[in-house]
Amino acid sequence: MIVTGNLLRHRAETTPERLFALFESDEWSFGRALEEASAAAAGLATLGLGKGDVLLLWMAGGPDFLRLWLGANLLGAIVAPVNLAYKGSLLRHVIALTSPRVIAVDSERVALLADVATDARILLAGEIADEDSPISALRLDSVLSQGHALPELPALDPLDTQCILFTSGTTGASKGVIVPYAQLHAIAATHFGDRFGPGDRYLLNLPMFHVGGLLPVIGALITGCAVVASPGFRTTRFWQDVRAHGVTGCTVVGAAAEFLKRQPESPDDAANPLRWVSMFPLVRDPAAFARRFGVGLFTGYGMTELSIPITTDRLEASPGSCGQLRAGYEALLVDEADVPVGPGEVGELVLRAEAPGSISPGYWRDAEATAEAWRNGWFHTGDCFRRTDAGFYHFVDRRKDALRRRGENISSQEVEAEIMAHRNVAEAAVIGVPSPYGEQDVMAVVVLAPGRDLTAAALDAFLEPRLPRFMLPRYIRFTDALPRTPSLRVQKYLLRETGVTAETWDREAAGTLTSSGAAPRPS
Repeated sequence: MIVTGNLLRHRAETTPERLFALFESDEWSFGRALEEASAAAAGLATLGLGKGDVLLLWMAGGPDFLRLWLGANLLGAIVAPVNLAYKGSLLRHVIALTSPRVIAVDSERVALLADVATDARILLAGEIADEDSPISALRLDSVLSQGHALPELPALDPLDTQCILFTSGTTGASKGVIVPYAQLHAIAATHFGDRFGPGDRYLLNLPMFHVGGLLPVIGALITGCAVVASPGFRTTRFWQDVRAHGVTGCTVVGAAAEFLKRQPESPDDAANPLRWVSMFPLVRDPAAFARRFGVGLFTGYGMTELSIPITTDRLEASPGSCGQLRAGYEALLVDEADVPVGPGEVGELVLRAEAPGSISPGYWRDAEATAEAWRNGWFHTGDCFRRTDAGFYHFVDRRKDALRRRGENISSQEVEAEIMAHRNVAEAAVIGVPSPYGEQDVMAVVVLAPGRDLTAAALDAFLEPRLPRFMLPRYIRFTDALPRTPSLRVQKYLLRETGVTAETWDREAAGTLTSSGAAPRPS
């Protein structure tokens, strides 16, 4: 019972009236969901979509997205959900890479297809405002309303490709991750575990082109709980939505958790139905967050290519940890030559799994990137960790984000944590910029909390007793917002492209740092 269509049919047969999905203006039972998926499958089949064909799904999460995604699953088609912010060369890249048979798009984005060369059939959710539009599209509601007969559905294997999910683009151009049914099922099963069941409601507030947005849907099919679809994370409405819809579980990414944490405290903060919050990564002092809001927290480590190999809800056992390796995985921490590092040393996490399909088999039509990531029989995560004697893994940095200055390795995350400890700072991102003395200098890009003020010199003075001298940022630049992906990950490669600007504060120019990296001696 791993293939999504089989899960849906099972729920529709055994609990047809139970709530499955609550939208802003509609709600579906499990029985209704199967009806919607079957109608979508029948309509998509008339457009030539079948097993192994690609449906490029480019629309906001909601009823149309869900009916098309589930309908394509019934047909054995491969769904490629696309970042809603893509356009121009990024959009052309994913369409050329996937060669879709059908592109389903909403009216907000359809005009952006005008400059894209494709033989795909265009399926439009909504209306084209411009009657003279050069885009020839079929209306989704028209296709669904014609009552086409459902074709004979193919038998599917858990190792068949369910979707192509694009990497978040934090380090450059997105790659298409091949995700089999078994992998997405393993992600949801691990995440939901025995924490949720019938009667629970899980908030779906991450974009559905992201694995975090698809996970609640699969989790609901596995456990029989319901999903509450939200337009996205909104700090000011989050608790209102939780209370209004009886939400008992949700995922909160680190940046969103910080936003909630920094809201003014209220006596009724814990008066809410939320029981479990999945937080990736954890905020500083997660125990205080849990006490304030009266919730249980669990965390872990995962990426689009994996299925949460490391997880824990025992946050007190190893503060700041992502958790322990779960059964069914092998892991090593290795150096650049793939040689295992010693106890307590930092190394790149490499993994392999016992169960076929637990890890993605590769990148869509990218043999070079696949070979690089899956070399020597292990999947290379690109992330650096420390492991305690008790087996708890502590994330240190992305290998590409780690800095090396004056012969010292620096974790950007550790520097960011100390900057974020200042009460006037809302967000911070630390990057390496080229140094005239070789290797890199440390640069901090900082967003101030609303209504707060702070100078670079004052922030430097705050950090000086908290960080080793080699970790102190040479450069500090203030900005209104950090560039983020729709899943709220900071796009550090864009910060590196901007680099040091005219308004960037320079610790060396201010006289607090010599060219050797040491503080100047008093005369």
